[in-house]
Amino acid sequence: MKPKTAYLRQMNHYHRFKKMTELHQMFDDFLFRVKPMGGRMYDNDNDFINNINSYNVGHERTTQFFMYLVNLDIIKRTEEGKVYLTDKISLLKSHKDFIKIVDGEMDTNQIMRGEKIKKLKKKKVMKLNIKILVGIPGCGKSTWSKSYILENPNTKRINRDDLRNMLDAGKLTDGNENFLRVLRLEMVKMCLALDKHVVLDDTNCYASKLEETIYAIRLMASQMNKEIEIEIVDFDVDVDTCVERNKNREEQVQETAIYHMKNAKDEIDFDSLLIDKYEKI
Repeated sequence: MKPKTAYLRQMNHYHRFKKMTELHQMFDDFLFRVKPMGGRMYDNDNDFINNINSYNVGHERTTQFFMYLVNLDIIKRTEEGKVYLTDKISLLKSHKDFIKIVDGEMDTNQIMRGEKIKKLKKKKVMKLNIKILVGIPGCGKSTWSKSYILENPNTKRINRDDLRNMLDAGKLTDGNENFLRVLRLEMVKMCLALDKHVVLDDTNCYASKLEETIYAIRLMASQMNKEIEIEIVDFDVDVDTCVERNKNREEQVQETAIYHMKNAKDEIDFDSLLIDKYEKI
């Protein structure tokens, strides 16, 4: 082999290694920053991209990744031009596959093929309904949900207050609440595994926590190959009425907390959430 040819080949290997290393780092960085963005709609491409740029990721790099994920149907656009991250993000697990896509060595359908095979092997029994109740204390969520599960016996109700009373004698601490947060999702997972519908009977008045819950459930369902629909049931009851009802409860909530949750709930943009149904009660 001529020295010049050997040198050129060595340089080609070097540049390819450098490119793969950069792509590996880009892949890891992007997934780390994008995954928390699930569960809500973005007005357009730039709105989505700018949210990533706020984490100091280069605009050119972000735009490049954005287009890759659009081509994979991991990022989708609605007819109105809004953008959202789908639960197919869970299928991108290896940077090696991603590099093959970039180099043109692998059809994007090859990554999705594993999911399609699993769907063919597993019969779709039903679409599981996940109702997420949203409302301040005293609005009637628990009364409604208990009546609902009696009329719908294949539905399971999950309530953090009941779990807290059972597990921690009602004591509120950061550690207890973190445990309950994980436990609640594990209970949803068990319901999905057993083809049960779910009612999440909590206040869910804070937009960021609500988005996290929606995205976590969608990701979980995707990994389990379960078809779900997420429905928000919004209890729109006058705050003063709720305060009066609260006075007659055995376990009362502080009035300042009720008003604080009311203000937080009013800030939720339900149109931006990645949900299938919305009902106001």
